[in-house]
Amino acid sequence: MRLNYIRKRFTALLIDWLIMSLYIVLLLSITILFYFVFFGKVPEITQMGTQFIAALTTVIPICIFSIVYEIKSKYGSIGKRIMGLNVVKSSKVIYHPIIRNIIKFLPWQLAHIAVIYGIYQGFGTTVFIIFYVLSLGLVILFISQVIFTKEHRHLGDILSKSKVTIFKNRIKNLDIDPGLDNHMKVLIKLAKLLNDYDLKWSLGASLMLKLRGFNVTVKDIDIIVNTDEIEKLERVLITFGFKKEIRSSKYLTDHFYELVIDEIEVDIMVGFKVKTNIGIYTFNDDDKIEELKMNNVVIYISSLEEWLKAYRAMNRADKVSMIEERLRIK
Repeated sequence: MRLNYIRKRFTALLIDWLIMSLYIVLLLSITILFYFVFFGKVPEITQMGTQFIAALTTVIPICIFSIVYEIKSKYGSIGKRIMGLNVVKSSKVIYHPIIRNIIKFLPWQLAHIAVIYGIYQGFGTTVFIIFYVLSLGLVILFISQVIFTKEHRHLGDILSKSKVTIFKNRIKNLDIDPGLDNHMKVLIKLAKLLNDYDLKWSLGASLMLKLRGFNVTVKDIDIIVNTDEIEKLERVLITFGFKKEIRSSKYLTDHFYELVIDEIEVDIMVGFKVKTNIGIYTFNDDDKIEELKMNNVVIYISSLEEWLKAYRAMNRADKVSMIEERLRIK
């Protein structure tokens, strides 16, 4: 397993390097063509100008692309996606991918500075040696950390509180009614996974209301997992590259996870809590759980009474009135 992981990690790095090399070759070809078409030759450029152009056209755009790709994708890079790796983030804050990628590309930028300085001023100069040694030292450090440390995390992974793992899609392909909408299809797949791992869970919020016949718009899937199941849940979710949310001043949920399955957002909450004017509301995850069977998969549904309390705590007047009306009729 260890050797397989390391092989995948470095193969992904090689793929990313080849993609970057293709970009640089294309950029260089276009630049030379531009110079000869408009100037008839490659113009003389100062050392600072060359440093600026090199950073602006290579390191900076590739770093920005990598940051955006990591924010938008669980895989982190094209190479990692091809090799079945994903970046597991400890939080959704945007600066973590920024930190990770700046550190990852720092040796490259230091090498650029060293080589360009060496071309203009000489490769035996003190400045060249300092930047070259720093660049090479960081590369050796990163490689050593990935190979020899227990969690295989380099400096960028550590400072950005992230980890690269082998992606394992544990969502099984089921024979699901094609007439169901995408939210229901994903719910059935996720329910099968949670049930297979014997997790205590229930469906809540808008999709729960929809299954009970309410006319509501469903944007995502909200799952409540019992508080004593946190360790088991994290073992299941880590392969999805979930994002662990930071608690806000209002929502004090103990553990909040966000993942995407078949382009549907899923929010999973453990210890769901909301701060109110009179105290802290805590969701009772054992209250009147009902069962519904779909495609031979059991769906556990939270109670209307408990979600009435939850929506009151969240000041969701529209949902409160809908549930109150239903409970009065009952």
